[in-house]
Amino acid sequence: MGLVEKPPVAAAASTMEPEVNIPGDDARGHESIIPMTDEANWDDLPHDLVRKVAEILLRCDVTDFVRLRTVKPWRDAVTAPNLMGMNPRFFPRHWRMLVQGQGEHARFVNVLTGAFIRVKIPRHYGQVLACTEGCLLFASPSGWVTQKLRLCNPVTRAVASLPNLHTTLISQDLKAAGIIYDIDGGAPTPTVVLLVAASSADMVLYAKPGDSMWQWQFFFAQDEGDGAELPLLDGDGSLSLGGSFYVPTRSGDVLKLELQPQPHFVYAATQQEATGQVSHLHLNLRSYLVPSVDAGMLLVVRRFESHAGYLAVCNAVFQVNLTEGTLTRLQDHKDISSRSIFLRSLTLGTH
Repeated sequence: MGLVEKPPVAAAASTMEPEVNIPGDDARGHESIIPMTDEANWDDLPHDLVRKVAEILLRCDVTDFVRLRTVKPWRDAVTAPNLMGMNPRFFPRHWRMLVQGQGEHARFVNVLTGAFIRVKIPRHYGQVLACTEGCLLFASPSGWVTQKLRLCNPVTRAVASLPNLHTTLISQDLKAAGIIYDIDGGAPTPTVVLLVAASSADMVLYAKPGDSMWQWQFFFAQDEGDGAELPLLDGDGSLSLGGSFYVPTRSGDVLKLELQPQPHFVYAATQQEATGQVSHLHLNLRSYLVPSVDAGMLLVVRRFESHAGYLAVCNAVFQVNLTEGTLTRLQDHKDISSRSIFLRSLTLGTH
């Protein structure tokens, strides 16, 4: 149910003053060169220039955009991010919340640079269930058996309400959470996706901020050798990246969740050579998706785990090429895998 067929395997300036090169749109199509002197009044920078700089910063990291707005003379030139609601352009996509106590503040790590920031967490929204694309999914009691869910951007402080959900699905069965959106396609409103473990299937629930109820779809799976339409999923190793929700399979391939015309999985990347399934009384081969140091890229980390979780030995690391739909095994993977697994163990998942 819901799976497509698996594919086969410059000259120096003459002025004596210091200069700053800023891309511009002059009549000749050249970069604008604005001379800056020690006596220059930074407070009087043209608003158009401030907006251009802000746009460049926003493409890289919303935290730099927010820091620019702390400069009071420039604040009026740039729209306040909290007025943009849950616009994905303002998501802190490269930041993950570190697992820690229930204090007022939490530390976030940038998975690309390793930088840390300290952010105040609105604990009055309830328990933090997951951190996806830098946003936090909160749950708080609402009635006897339901929880109120909210999606919050911890950097801009924007928050959006989601439909209530049964407490059991949150406390026992939630495997992963993600966000799906399409800025370029003119539909920037994010859709929150929950991957839930049912008795004999995986269930995908999805809703947009402001919806009155969750929509859902069941996905049944068996061992891939049995001809099942959907392979066994490693939902705990899922990752939301760039507006798409990816789920690894037990065999190490990568699936992508599509919501239209109805929820279904497609193969985003497959291995070029079979690595084989390994099963043992005490060991399981599991797959985890982790962000690569290259923006917009993924790694698949495969490792053996004991049922009790006391033993974890890396088996292989694959670089995911989403453009070509391939996975390339990295030969020197020990340092990469250890850093990736360590980072994943520190950052907030869904528990």
